[in-house]
Amino acid sequence: MKPFLGSDGKSAMVWANLSNEPYTDQAITTLTKIRQNINSLQSNDKLLAGSTMLVGGETASVADLANSSAADYFNMTALVLVGVFVVLMIALGN
Repeated sequence: MKPFLGSDGKSAMVWANLSNEPYTDQAITTLTKIRQNINSLQSNDKLLAGSTMLVGGETASVADLANSSAADYFNMTALVLVGVFVVLMIALGN
């Protein structure tokens, strides 16, 4: 266990391997449940409330990218519509 402890003695790394492929919906669902459990642990345990717990890996990267892309999609759609409207107004002279 020593390689998984930080040099300061206050940090640790926990490895978990999912039974699903990292890019599947089941893996992303499992990741979401893990993150919810971490948030629940931090809110219920005052020792963990001040700690930082992160979940990483391929599945986390894919899920984070999907979440940020979904938010950016709405912004880009609005920007493109406004841009097309302005170009049409200039082209049509109104």
